[in-house]
Amino acid sequence: MSLKYLFNVWVGIVLVSSLLSTAHAVKPVRPPVKVLVNPYNVVVEAKAVSDIENGKVVFEIKETLFGKSEDKVTLRLNEAATEAFKKGQTYLIVYSHIMKHPIVRDEKVQDPDGPRILNYMLLRAAMFDTNKEVKALFDAQIQGAPKKPSQMVALLLKQMKSNNPLNRQIGIFELHMQPKWLPHFTDKQRSEFKEVIAGGTLSNEMQTYALKSFLKMDVDSDKEWLAEQARSIIKQHGSQVKLASFVPGLIIEAADVLGSVGTKEDIKMLNGLLDSNSPSVARTAFQSMAKLDENSAKTLAQIAVNERTLLNDTRRILENYIKK
Repeated sequence: MSLKYLFNVWVGIVLVSSLLSTAHAVKPVRPPVKVLVNPYNVVVEAKAVSDIENGKVVFEIKETLFGKSEDKVTLRLNEAATEAFKKGQTYLIVYSHIMKHPIVRDEKVQDPDGPRILNYMLLRAAMFDTNKEVKALFDAQIQGAPKKPSQMVALLLKQMKSNNPLNRQIGIFELHMQPKWLPHFTDKQRSEFKEVIAGGTLSNEMQTYALKSFLKMDVDSDKEWLAEQARSIIKQHGSQVKLASFVPGLIIEAADVLGSVGTKEDIKMLNGLLDSNSPSVARTAFQSMAKLDENSAKTLAQIAVNERTLLNDTRRILENYIKK
């Protein structure tokens, strides 16, 4: 048996082990700023000085906040960055020349397609309208000097209220991942957060996560407001939803809220969701109906089973409840 053959076998074992380890390893989701500020990335304040050409834009670097950058850099934009892009605008950008190795776990390689603007989980592109608050948000991580809780809340709210959806994303995502800041909202900031949620500027995805964060606060004084938000969401989207979207998650959140802070009058609205093409929406709606009034829920479940066209999962849930 040749040494070359043994070497090839050993390489194969190493690669397979690496692939299996990668498949079974689930890395925790972390706050976006912490993820973006790392030695493989560059954080700059830069002005867009060209139009988009072949998915790329030339940026003139105004200030390098982290890492090393040339005076000008040509960066690849993904769809989210392309949608937010305006020639002549100055942005705070996080980009990288490095990408994950396509096979070997935890290995990095030079990106053959050139540097790109990064994204991470809920943050679709790290290209933000620059302002002193977003710079301070990144500077706190770069310098390793955390801001006071009251300062952090102010920085995040500033991003949530931005006209740029990417600024809104980082503000909401950062707060969602760091709920420790929630107890430090002043009454005024709490009102501003409510305006963000109800203002109509958020995507379905961002509205869902903003609402999730708000619900982690003490909401006793805001039950009526929360119920109205939930009713508005359900009225807006109805029972038939695009399953490959964030709408079902938003309606589920709204239906769950009504089960906690709604009234018996909301049962009629929730009953309308039993016809949903999303089993999770129908299930959550019925659970909330039962929380508000068990007898009414059982009566409406019987009517639904007898007279309405339901998904099999929904029908099974209702029939099991009726048998209790």
